[in-house]
Amino acid sequence: RVGSITLLGEFLGAMDEFHADEVAFGDYGAKPSAWMVEAAYGFELAGKEATLAASYQQTNEALALELPKKRILLGVSAEVMEGLSLGVELARDTDYSVADGGTGEDSDTLTLQLAAEF
Repeated sequence: RVGSITLLGEFLGAMDEFHADEVAFGDYGAKPSAWMVEAAYGFELAGKEATLAASYQQTNEALALELPKKRILLGVSAEVMEGLSLGVELARDTDYSVADGGTGEDSDTLTLQLAAEF
């Protein structure tokens, strides 16, 4: 974290390939992995804490886990009152290609979240 900016990165992956009858990718056992990077900016909005964030995520060989190949996220959240925040997030998912067994299509999701902290 540097001032009001937070940068995050994560990687998660299987250490070994699965057997094809457990988790497959194409005709062989998958070795799924996923990574993400996120940047967030904290600021005040009407005297309350707020955050604006953007993220890029990608998976490999994770089609059988029903995860998208790529995801781009944009979100904003703000404190409504102490311990209560409201957020909205827009995500665009890109499925695996048809050649890999997916649809190759994009889908968009809009999420509205009311979160309580106690």
